[in-house]
Amino acid sequence: MKPGAPGRIYWGPLKGFFGLTMFNCKDSIDRLLEYLDGEVPAEVKQHLEEHLDGCAPCEEFLRQYRETAPLCRKALLRSKMPKEVAERLTSFLHESLRKG
Repeated sequence: MKPGAPGRIYWGPLKGFFGLTMFNCKDSIDRLLEYLDGEVPAEVKQHLEEHLDGCAPCEEFLRQYRETAPLCRKALLRSKMPKEVAERLTSFLHESLRKG
């Protein structure tokens, strides 16, 4: 979703020392789903990646976050859950993540 789109709050980068733009950990985590979905503007992506490259806790969070979806998919495929329930659960989880 584009910045300023209805229903979406745009969290822009912060202005730091000497007018430099920077993201903190909260900014980075708040924008993670949009980043992974390719829905952040180029400038936001650049600043987010700069933060992620220099922040070990956020790098670890991103690594674990990326590993979670395949594990959930695998668990859903192996379960005896009815297909309709699995689809509804997946939809609910995606929507919950998008809403924050």
